[in-house]
Amino acid sequence: MLRLRLDWALVLAPSSGLCACLFPSLDGLHQGDAAAPDGSSDAANDAGDAAPQPVGLIASWTFDEDGGTTLHDVTGHGHDGVITGGTWIAGHSGSALSFNGTSDFVSVPAANAFDKASGAPFSITAWVMRGGTFSHDLVLSIAFGPSSAMYGMEAQGNTLINYWDGVDHIATSTVDFSGTWHHVAVVVSSGTIATAYFDGVQVGSATNADNVARTCTGVMIGASN
Repeated sequence: MLRLRLDWALVLAPSSGLCACLFPSLDGLHQGDAAAPDGSSDAANDAGDAAPQPVGLIASWTFDEDGGTTLHDVTGHGHDGVITGGTWIAGHSGSALSFNGTSDFVSVPAANAFDKASGAPFSITAWVMRGGTFSHDLVLSIAFGPSSAMYGMEAQGNTLINYWDGVDHIATSTVDFSGTWHHVAVVVSSGTIATAYFDGVQVGSATNADNVARTCTGVMIGASN
């Protein structure tokens, strides 16, 4: 059963301003409290690789390959992913990948850019479509150790999203994944404050996010370690 469909993924580094949730045409992880750069817009971001990129962007995956086994990081930082399984489909913009919730995923090698310092702000965003029953499906996760030692944005159920901080589910929010593509985002500020957004609207928050520094051992899209 096709459970999770993803289009656009993104990662940002510590910077200044607001968050990646202001970029509804992007998806992924953003470290930083970054404001939209001058001149950026939904239309510009939809334009693809040539569009202005948020300040502090670590990696951005557009899923526009529409084939092959490499998911390219369009920032030029080299954080390309290896696609295992998955089915190419039409996306929110361009193409997308559909994952079966078990053996399909994209793996991105560990890099220092993905390390999380104590107190560091970051955000994770994605365009997601439900293709079946959600059950603890990780949209994007950053591993810091053996199995299940990771943090990331999770579709906990058909109507729930949350931030799994490596210790607990927090900022759990009730949403409606039915119908079409939806933009989801989790923003962690000051290390401990987590806020969840759904289609650009704040839907949940928490003040107890895990604040331990983590060294990345790998990144996965559509799954977790």
